[in-house]
Amino acid sequence: MGSILWLYQELKLNDSLRLKLFLFSILFLLGRVSFSQPKIIEGYAQGTSYKIIYYSTHLVINKSETDLILAQLDSSLSIYKPYSLISRFNQDHILEIEMDHHLAQVVSRSFYHWEKSNGFFDITIGPLSKIYRNNSNKYIKSEIIEALKLVGMNKLKVVNNKLIKLKRGVQIDVNGIAQGYSVDVLADFLESKHIENYLVELGGEIKTKGIHADGRKFNIAIETPVYKNDSLQLDYRVVPICNTAITTSGTSKRHHINPKNGKRYESKVISATVMAETAMDADALDNYIIAWSPRKNLRLGYRVFLSVLHKKNKIKTYVSQGFDSYICSY
Repeated sequence: MGSILWLYQELKLNDSLRLKLFLFSILFLLGRVSFSQPKIIEGYAQGTSYKIIYYSTHLVINKSETDLILAQLDSSLSIYKPYSLISRFNQDHILEIEMDHHLAQVVSRSFYHWEKSNGFFDITIGPLSKIYRNNSNKYIKSEIIEALKLVGMNKLKVVNNKLIKLKRGVQIDVNGIAQGYSVDVLADFLESKHIENYLVELGGEIKTKGIHADGRKFNIAIETPVYKNDSLQLDYRVVPICNTAITTSGTSKRHHINPKNGKRYESKVISATVMAETAMDADALDNYIIAWSPRKNLRLGYRVFLSVLHKKNKIKTYVSQGFDSYICSY
């Protein structure tokens, strides 16, 4: 899913030969990473852009390899590709389908987040999201009421790797978790090639591991909305992060659907940045933490940075202890 995160990078090395030799000596002694120029792969997938930055002194990954991975993910998880497994499952006359590895992973984790969120994360919002897509994002009460009868992951069952509808008309939409999962798959591909220093970004979902070749951490700009001149504007806080996944969501940008009532979320949390071990979990979490109060999110121990709108257009930020633990020190 898209977000307002982007990379904040400085890819230039100091021109001083003495500094280069000093840095090289330190890194060599610590065994951290060999010097190399960053290798960059960029492209377009899943209706958005993607970017991979990695360091390797011996290996070059071809863009065709990453494009093939993303095409395979589309064939499994895309609601926009008529040939995908999900599109096939969403046909009314289909009641069950044999899942591939990707769909099985996403469905399994979706059940986890459905239970963890008490139903606020739900991939069976397919009928609801279809109504909004077909009506220019307008709320059509009569249609929403009917669609809600088909919403609820208790209307799905998994048996021997088969995904089964327990009610005809149920449709799934994994857009709330699929881009994060795609980032994890790309990161796993890099690690299978023994690449230990990288950043993967797709549609704003980000995962990093390691460092730049000169020892710097990967810097990420996170959204921090502010009120200026009587209007809501975007500002950003740049943070270095270590070996984690991160994403940002907001009620003013992502337009999440509440599976409980079929309406768009209305929340005082106008921006939520989430860190997690995997991009899939970060992606899923940012769908439903905006439904909860800041205190509840902090109490539950999520790694979050929240911007909350209070009275008189004042914005207050809440930062969890877990969030700060993933911000690196230089």
